[in-house]
Amino acid sequence: MPPSCIKLTLKQTVGQKINHHVMDALREAASRQEMSFEEIARVAGLDRSTVSRSLRKERNPSLWVAVDIADALGLSLSDIVRDAEEKG
Repeated sequence: MPPSCIKLTLKQTVGQKINHHVMDALREAASRQEMSFEEIARVAGLDRSTVSRSLRKERNPSLWVAVDIADALGLSLSDIVRDAEEKG
């Protein structure tokens, strides 16, 4: 495998870990706040299925969707990502 492919694979793996951490943190926050996917979607201005599939990790949300979900939960996405990077 060429070195560029190894770097890409490593980046994808790191990115996937961060994405999973972010979605877990958002889902846990929703649970603590007792907010349903429907309520988050309404507050965020998103479709309920987008919120549901993102938080259940059935799809990788765009950055904008993740920001909107975090905002709806009163969280800073940058803080969640920083925490994910620190945990590795």
